[in-house]
Amino acid sequence: MATRRKRLTHFIEFMSNLLPFVLQLASPLADRLLVDAVRELARTHHAPPWAREDFSILDATRYLQRACSQHEQGAGSTYLLTAATGRLLGAVRSANRDWAHGSFQAECWVRPTEHRNGYALQALQLLAHREYRIGMRRLEVMLPADNIAGVQLSLKLGARQEGRLLNRLLLAGQRYDALVLGVWLPQLLQPPVAANPGQNYDQSETLQAQG
Repeated sequence: MATRRKRLTHFIEFMSNLLPFVLQLASPLADRLLVDAVRELARTHHAPPWAREDFSILDATRYLQRACSQHEQGAGSTYLLTAATGRLLGAVRSANRDWAHGSFQAECWVRPTEHRNGYALQALQLLAHREYRIGMRRLEVMLPADNIAGVQLSLKLGARQEGRLLNRLLLAGQRYDALVLGVWLPQLLQPPVAANPGQNYDQSETLQAQG
């Protein structure tokens, strides 16, 4: 099993070099790139509460500092998706790590102008493998029940719907039921596939554990 895991780790790192973006830990140096991406994200229906059209440099600095702090504390890791041109495509994050039970929540967002390229699914696959390597065994997702695209994205990742929580989420002053989906990572050991620009991905590529 250890040999198989080691081989898988090498293959995942090799495949990540073929992806159309770089997955990097969040850094305060990315504040200006983050502002533009988040302002664009804020205009979507299922934008997370912290994404606003007046998102500022100060907001970006706080977001990135918080991400760095959570990583240092072992509570979660935020990775930025950056294109070869330097354009920020989005972010993927592990949150609420439970080291005792080996579980965490996954969140991902991609700026709307970069949708339908499969970036979210690829980033979530890489995140799942990286979390697995540090001891996580269960990936969890919580999202509004009407976020059909987000549910489809979760199912593509290999998640199963496990429950519905009544009025669990409060978004923009409105209550939403939440769907809870889970992935048992030992069953997910499939390497990510390089993007096919011609493939049509029917997903909003915004997956957030909100509330």
